[in-house]
Amino acid sequence: MSVRRSYTRTGPTPELTQKTLTGRGFGGFVPFRELPDSKVRTGHGIYVSIPTDTSPPSFLSTSPAGHLSGRDPSVTADKLSKACVKRATVVYIGKTTGQDGLNRRLADYRRRGAGFLAGHWGGRYLWQLADSDALLGVPV
Repeated sequence: MSVRRSYTRTGPTPELTQKTLTGRGFGGFVPFRELPDSKVRTGHGIYVSIPTDTSPPSFLSTSPAGHLSGRDPSVTADKLSKACVKRATVVYIGKTTGQDGLNRRLADYRRRGAGFLAGHWGGRYLWQLADSDALLGVPV
């Protein structure tokens, strides 16, 4: 007995750039530093963080992010380099299913990166990027 798979392969997955993300329904490209003044929708969904600069990343020696339960979010530059994907067009993907939704989740994410306590440990490497405040938070 054989199983026949039915799918179409059109080539490699396109880069997830601002243009391709917009074409897939993402909207609201907002730099993290501008999130407090933006109108991110409530409700559940997914979000991505994309860089605005395509040059190789540079890292801070320590993370400015807030410590969670006494844990320091800082890691070595070597660990950050190993975690980086060359030519990545997306640096983090997250989701929320909570009542407060995207607005609250992105606010927590930004607050964590600014050194405040907030319930967002995921994506902590992002805050050691030297240009993290220029990254775009993109909700869908």
